[in-house]
Amino acid sequence: MLDRIGAHLYDLPDADIGLPQIAQWIEERIKTDYRIIIVDPITAAVQTRDPWIQDAKFINGVKRLARKSGARIVLTTHPKKGSSSLVDMDSQAGSAAYTRFTQTILWLEAYNDDKTVTVHTCVGRGPATVNRAVHILAARNSMGRGKKIGYVFSSETLTFTEVGVIAKEQKHE
Repeated sequence: MLDRIGAHLYDLPDADIGLPQIAQWIEERIKTDYRIIIVDPITAAVQTRDPWIQDAKFINGVKRLARKSGARIVLTTHPKKGSSSLVDMDSQAGSAAYTRFTQTILWLEAYNDDKTVTVHTCVGRGPATVNRAVHILAARNSMGRGKKIGYVFSSETLTFTEVGVIAKEQKHE
């Protein structure tokens, strides 16, 4: 299975590329019937003098490609330098176009140590141990915005096990 997946992974070309070339690359993948296209990280693209203009054109252009083809486009970024502990849309690298014009924003948080949290599951509420959380910062067509889902990541099997929706912590006075 890894060999089949690996045959569809691409690395950065020999020369730096900008967002127009990445959009063209995405369009080429769509023409060859790729249904899920991931660019990691989008912030590695060469920046222009006015990145917010180029970012907005890029986001809206690839959204049109996705809508027309039915493909799913996943753009990954990282926290801004110096704000890795803040989990919010303004803390992600890249211009505001990435928060304003995308459909969904997920933030993966890794805990240094296992963390005991209270989770909601389909069978009730209770304590669980997690080492990762996915924050749903934006969900345009869903009620998930603001939720945090707990996971256990196994470095041995490279798998995630969903534990449940993490309950909001009670503020103590």
